[in-house]
Amino acid sequence: RQKAADEARGRAEKLAEAIRKGEDPRALARPGGPTHGEIGPFSRAEPLGDRALGQALGPVALALPEGGVGGPVEGPAGFYVVKLLGRDRPDPAGFEGARAALETRLLREKRARLWQEWLSAARAGAKIEINRQLLSDG
Repeated sequence: RQKAADEARGRAEKLAEAIRKGEDPRALARPGGPTHGEIGPFSRAEPLGDRALGQALGPVALALPEGGVGGPVEGPAGFYVVKLLGRDRPDPAGFEGARAALETRLLREKRARLWQEWLSAARAGAKIEINRQLLSDG
């Protein structure tokens, strides 16, 4: 197993070097050899859906400059070479709208939490009786 892993790492290093020299990753992919795949946008706040893959590739991809190549990185299905195709920059105009919505949501959550804390404290110090007669009359 160790020899196979070392050989796979060596092939991945050669692949990474070829990509760094400008070769197209799609052209290097072939049956029985390296494969090619693309992952959509992700961020630290919204990581990849595949947790194991995200933990392996996320830190490498987030640290690369645009167009940079990283790896090989050991992941759930072998070794991966990462090429960062691009970065989506946040829209400053959309930030203000998102900020207002976030402030509203946080305020609502804090109010709900404070209400629940007050209600729990009131219940803890109160004697509660259930009047079955009133419940059956209703």
